[in-house]
Amino acid sequence: MVVSYHDNSPLDIDRLKKSKMEISAEVVLKTGGRRTIETQLVKMSAENPGIYALKIDLRSQLGIKS
Repeated sequence: MVVSYHDNSPLDIDRLKKSKMEISAEVVLKTGGRRTIETQLVKMSAENPGIYALKIDLRSQLGIKS
């Protein structure tokens, strides 16, 4: 995920360093049910300010056994 202003100009570096990103998600199942994934705090890349990365293991998050 990349963060910028609506006109694609970069955010101020000091503002970026003070910010945090929280991700929440809802999964819609084929059966029509819905499951919510816990809100996760995502850290910004130390090498690339303004770049956030998150990997989600849906099986683990939803408690699904393989």
